Amino acid sequence: MTLNLKNLPQKLPDYPTSYVPCIVEIWDQIGILVKIHNLKIVYNAKRPKGYQPNLICYYFDGTNAENIAFLQTLTRIYINRISNLAALSDIVNAQS
Repeated sequence: MTLNLKNLPQKLPDYPTSYVPCIVEIWDQIGILVKIHNLKIVYNAKRPKGYQPNLICYYFDGTNAENIAFLQTLTRIYINRISNLAALSDIVNAQS
């Protein structure tokens, strides 16, 4: 999957506090890191010890641009639509 940071979608609304995605995919610049389906991890990629991704992208219920829930590079958060989702927001903030 190729993500062009120059062509990101226009401002999309935050997910509502009651939203629970069926599928969460977390990607880095290499590819998919983790896939969660119905709250169960169904895929968990290995990366070298000490690996530091340049990009992290969370997709909810699809991998189109409008499904991006969170997108961060080493220097900037480009999209954060999960600020209303306390549990996911806490996970993301712990990684930042």
